Parts: sequence; C-alpha cells; structure tokens
Amino acid sequence: MDELLIATEASLLESHWFRSKPQMQRLLKYLIKYSYENNDTALQQKEIAIQCLGRNSEFIPSQDPIVRIEAARLRKLLDVFYEETQQVLPYRVTLPKGSYRIRFSRNEDNTLSSGLGLLVVCQAPRHASKSILGVMTKVRSELSSRISLFNHIELMVEHLPKHQIAQKGSVHFLAEKQHDYVLRIEVVDDRKGGCLVSSIVIHRISQEILWSDSTLLQLSDQKESLELYYRYLVGTLVANSFGLLGQHWATFAKQEGLENLPSHQGSWVHLIDLSSRPSAPLAREYLAFLKVRLKKSPNDHFAYSGYLYLVFYDLLFGFELVESSLEERYEQALRAASEYPTYDAFTVLLGLYSLALGKHEDAKVYLDTGIELNPHNACWAFFYGGALLLMGEKEKGFSAIERLNKEFGDSDITSRYYLLPKFLYYVEKEDPAKVFQISIKLGLDCKQGSDIGALKSDPDLISNCWKAIKSLSLIS
Repeated sequence: MDELLIATEASLLESHWFRSKPQMQRLLKYLIKYSYENNDTALQQKEIAIQCLGRNSEFIPSQDPIVRIEAARLRKLLDVFYEETQQVLPYRVTLPKGSYRIRFSRNEDNTLSSGLGLLVVCQAPRHASKSILGVMTKVRSELSSRISLFNHIELMVEHLPKHQIAQKGSVHFLAEKQHDYVLRIEVVDDRKGGCLVSSIVIHRISQEILWSDSTLLQLSDQKESLELYYRYLVGTLVANSFGLLGQHWATFAKQEGLENLPSHQGSWVHLIDLSSRPSAPLAREYLAFLKVRLKKSPNDHFAYSGYLYLVFYDLLFGFELVESSLEERYEQALRAASEYPTYDAFTVLLGLYSLALGKHEDAKVYLDTGIELNPHNACWAFFYGGALLLMGEKEKGFSAIERLNKEFGDSDITSRYYLLPKFLYYVEKEDPAKVFQISIKLGLDCKQGSDIGALKSDPDLISNCWKAIKSLSLIS
C-alpha cells in the first residue's frame, strides 16, 4: 500500500479509540486492504463475515446482521476519531453509509503544518553508478529509520523515493506544505573511488538554513564512514536536548504565537523551553498549561508524557510544585509505561523513578529497555550511564558516559550537561587535572590545584553542580 496510507492505518490502530477493540481493528484493516485493492468480492457481506468476523460458510446476511452492525460501529468510531483527535494524518479514512468500501481522501489539514514534520529528499545525478545509487538508498532509508524513532515531540519523518534522481546541476526542495523542515541529501561520485554526501536542512517557512555538511566516503570503508555520518547527523538534528529541529521549531512557534498551534503541540513548546532553561516559573507555567490540556483530553499520551517529564524536573530541582509522593509518581510512570510499552520516554522515566526509590535492578531493566527502544537517543544513554554511576557500577557507568561523549561530542552547548557524571567520577578518583579541565566546561568554580579531598566530602557538591549548570542553561 501507499506508505502514507500505511502510516494513517497504524495511527488509527494505535489510538485509544481502537486499541482496546480488537474486532474493530480487524474490520478496519480488512476493509482498508480490500478497498485499496479494489476487490469487490472481498467487500461483500458474506466474505466480510467469514474472512473477518468469524462466521462460517453457512452465513446468510438476511438472517444475521453482524456485518451491518459492526460496520455501523466502525463508521461511528472513525467519525469520533477525526472529530476528537489533535493528530493530523496524511489521509482521512471514512466508511460511507450503505457501503463496505473505505474511502481515502487526502486530509485537508495537510495543507497546514503538522508541527515538527521532516521530509528527507535524497538525490543523485541522473547518470549515477549503481554503487552511488546504492549509497543514496542506504543513506535515505537508514536516516529515516533512525530519526523516526524520536517520537517524543511527534516528529513526522517521510521520504520521497520518486525524486531519487535529480536533474544534473539542479537543486530541489520538494516539500509539501505539511513539512516544516526539509533534509536534502545529494550523493555524487568523487571520481577517486568514493563519493561525496552533501546534506542541508532548511526550514520551509523562513527558508533558513539550519545545518549543512559534506562528508567524503571511501567505498572501501563505507560502512564505518556511514555510521559516523548517521551518528553526527542524527545527534545534531534530534538526539541532543531535543535536537536542532526541536529547539528551532519551539523558538519559531513562540515567535509566531502559541495560539496558532494545536494545544498538544503547545505542550512540547513548553517542555522544550523548560528543558533548555529549567526554572520554577517556567515549570509553574507548564504545569498550569498541562492541567487544562489533560482535563480536556485525558488520553493525550504526548501531554501526559510531558507531565511525567515535568514531575521528574520537579523532583530533580526541588521546585515543589507537584504534591504527589515519590511512590505515587512511580505508580504514574508505571501505568503510563504499561499502557504504552513501545513509547521509550515512559520506560526511561520509570527507570529513573525506580532509581530514586532504590529499586536498582528494576531501574537497570527499564533503562536497558528504553535504550533498546531507541538506541540513538543521547539523553537516554546519559541517564543510563549516570544511573550506573549512582548505583555503584562506576567503571561501567563511566564507560557509557565516555562512549556517549565520544559519539556526540562535547563541544556544543547542549552536551556539556553530559559531562557532569565524568566530573563527579574524577572527583571520586581524586584526579585534579581532569576535575579542573571539566569544571571549566561546566562553569564550576574550581581553581587549579583545589583540594579534591575537600570537594569529595562536600555535601553540597551535587547541588552546586546543578546551580552552575542551570545558570549556563545547559540542561538537556
């Protein structure tokens, strides 16, 4: 099927309107499949009853109204979904009265921004070699796969396979209006046994260039070179502190006015703002927003995950805005992770609450699971390494943090936050040179030759670290 239709079907089936209704799920999938294939036989009442609704070959439509009843239920459910959801899907799927044929129509809302939408356009010259075309296809599919894992801010990633071949010397930005950002990649032969991969990210509305890079790949070590390219690009775009896309999107949305956004997207703007500049006033503002949002839409799991993030910040920085106990917060995270087992944010947050309660084995299991669900998220890797350090597995935790800093770098402002566990590790090891080196990057007031023993025994050390990092707006 059309990839956009597959995405629409998946969103419908995963929504709370359909998730607990297996018969509605089966019927929807059946009718979408055979309507798309234009199979009139499969869409007859008897075939639907036998193939989808569990009736036997003796089924007589005039004596058993099961198909009409279930179709009416499905029709109503689809209408309710499109009336109440805040999600913008590529297609609107409807079941006209008196018919069992699904109608597919491009969603009219697709002419508007869907929030954080990214279009990946990967191109090569018209007369490119097979090896260059192979690299192009691999780059596009792998990047789409990795970036699509970041659903924490409803990131929508698509690619346009029909535009693989570019006219010689031409540059295309072929974004439909619902995509806010375009990632254009061009792969060309460098005539020296390798190829040049040029990447550029553009904001569709402002035409601002957010990021650009060119990477020379040798076909002999293509796998290793591509892996470094993927990590660098993914880390820049989405994996670090909500990434370049998230931060740019939130800033632009605030400039344009949050009243122009659906409220579930406004939730993420608030969260990105709080994550970048953690403070009690911003946390209070976000909490007030979420109370209104969740009262109106209690099943909005994006808003609820934002609430759990806020609760975690409240615990971490002592804002004392949320009255629930640590145990109650743990139960909230447990319910969320149970209801959405593939949503990595809930699983990681549950691991952090387990750690805070001293449930170390549970914490490791949840954090391990969160990383398996999204192995490319720098924040999850940081939490994992930091948790191991706090649980006494210092060498293993330090190795995880070292690997994180090696993969994502420590030169940009967002990743300096990831140096905090290393700082505490070297304080524990009483290595004055390393402590001084990292303290400069963290903005800590540690003079060269400071008494490491005194630092080590300082009960306010971690608190002072947090204050310094908050003043530099380095929270990830």
